[in-house]
Amino acid sequence: MSRVLATVLLGMFRGERFGYARAAVIDGLHTSFLVRPVADDLKCVEKVEGLEEIPIRIEGIGAFLLDSVCVIDRAVISGYEIPYSTVLHVARVLSGSDEYEAYIGLDLVRYWRLYLDPSTNTVRSAVGRKVRWG
Repeated sequence: MSRVLATVLLGMFRGERFGYARAAVIDGLHTSFLVRPVADDLKCVEKVEGLEEIPIRIEGIGAFLLDSVCVIDRAVISGYEIPYSTVLHVARVLSGSDEYEAYIGLDLVRYWRLYLDPSTNTVRSAVGRKVRWG
């Protein structure tokens, strides 16, 4: 059974463009993805030759169809910049809630070295750098 482990605001940079999404960290999800409107705003949707459409169902959340990819240059999560170029799948929402615009699975948990900081109950990245404002 999939469940939401945490909810975070995910900022994404692609060239000079910036976008953000309310993201759910999902237990048992292997592949991370964005919903199509967020990827469209970033102008990062790429069709990959030979990539088949992949249906994904997240119990209690909805059904999605992964049909393309989006490459982002870097991300910000919980005030930490993750300086890695990252490929995310892009999905069409087939049914369900519009509560989240991105879904973080085990691939990004490992790649971004995400963990739950017990002192703040916040998702952090072991490879992230604290964003300095001002």
